[in-house]
Amino acid sequence: MTLLQFFFATLATGAMWAGSGNPSTLAKDCATGIGLGVTLYGFSYFIGHDIVAHERLGAGVANFFRKAFPYLDECASVHFQYHHKLSKRSDDHDPYGPPYGFWLGPYEVECLKRGEEYAQMPLAVKIVMWTSLGIFFAAIIQSFQ
Repeated sequence: MTLLQFFFATLATGAMWAGSGNPSTLAKDCATGIGLGVTLYGFSYFIGHDIVAHERLGAGVANFFRKAFPYLDECASVHFQYHHKLSKRSDDHDPYGPPYGFWLGPYEVECLKRGEEYAQMPLAVKIVMWTSLGIFFAAIIQSFQ
């Protein structure tokens, strides 16, 4: 387990613990939701990256997930095809290269092929992110009143 994994596991566990007390408030519900969201994202990344892309449980398990979830297959293929091509240049500050996001990897590669240096965050992701942050901070403010 790396330090980053430990940090997010602690964050998720702490958020779920903070949100589990009674009485239920919007702030506690948001904390629980954030903790569950971080946990589910971590689990989905583990399935997609470790089990499917790197076949850590064998090719049979990876192929099962690839057939059951075609987008997962596409993300794993893009990850393996593009991200794990180590650069042989000694002056290269990033030997792995894009795409950097696992779940948005196919989108990022599509943007790079169109000549865009950096893939813009999709509008739907921006809307969900800003809405979630707004609800969370409103809940924090409400909890102090």
